[in-house]
Amino acid sequence: MIKLTPEADLEARMVTHLKHIALILLAGLLVSCITIGPDVKAKCKSKAFYAAMAFYDGGYPVRLVTGTGPEGKWHIEAQARIYGFWRWIDFDLSWSDIGPKGFKIFRYYDLDEIFEVLK
Repeated sequence: MIKLTPEADLEARMVTHLKHIALILLAGLLVSCITIGPDVKAKCKSKAFYAAMAFYDGGYPVRLVTGTGPEGKWHIEAQARIYGFWRWIDFDLSWSDIGPKGFKIFRYYDLDEIFEVLK
């Protein structure tokens, strides 16, 4: 086994972290372009991607959920598998068992599956 210097180890971990960030952003862009369309406000996309990235980096399986809100407009949310159940996660790093009011799910996008396709 090769022993890395502390600087090289830090650099390797940062490169891995940056790759995860890039993959999450790319996956989010793909999901939003394929299913959501331009009528989704950037605010919900940013919040969902940030939450997904934070929980994914924390070691949780994460997925993006697309659907329509109460007004019938496309919307995106994020979920993480916490304590064996898919929980709704938010950009403030909180989670809940209850999804957004009036949100009708269209499709789930598992980030690990998207990463496998992108490799």
